Amino acid sequence: MSSHLHDIIVAWGSNELAGAVATSFFTKPELSEVLLLATCRFDNFPIPWQSVYKEPDVVFVYGPMNLPTVLVEVGYSQSWPSLLQDKDLWFQAVPTVNVVILVKWNRRTNGRVAGYLELFRRRSPTPSHIDIFPIPTPPAPQTLTFRRDDFYPPGATLPAGRSPNDLWQWDIDNLRMMSTRAMSVDGAVPA
Repeated sequence: MSSHLHDIIVAWGSNELAGAVATSFFTKPELSEVLLLATCRFDNFPIPWQSVYKEPDVVFVYGPMNLPTVLVEVGYSQSWPSLLQDKDLWFQAVPTVNVVILVKWNRRTNGRVAGYLELFRRRSPTPSHIDIFPIPTPPAPQTLTFRRDDFYPPGATLPAGRSPNDLWQWDIDNLRMMSTRAMSVDGAVPA
């Protein structure tokens, strides 16, 4: 189910990407190799997934072949088990995918919406979990942390002078602010 809230993840990713350029996490030349795309279709999965297609809500792709490396799947009407199946498909079928972020929104009574996200890394047994709404107490700054090598396929050469362990942190409070505005357009409020 598409809604303003469902689609806000694209605006958040774009906003964080602008910050990455401002702080020199990415240079403009590096962004000619690492692109942020929204809802593009991937349908060239190998056997046994050859009849499957996926349209992640946000995806970072690398190089001229647009190899997906980091992607976000958002579920509003989609169940959590279904999102987990999507994550498994990406990791099993696409060896260039390093990170899958799942965002789950749940509409509750009285127009209240709860949400959380989990960041899954290839070969990491435990995902990072962040509650979006309700805001955890006591409130504290939260970030979603990426490493530089998350955005490059295995075996790719990083730009000269760059460490694979450089960190890029996305501001969760920024996501909360943008989501609150999107909810109001959809006639909802944060839980």
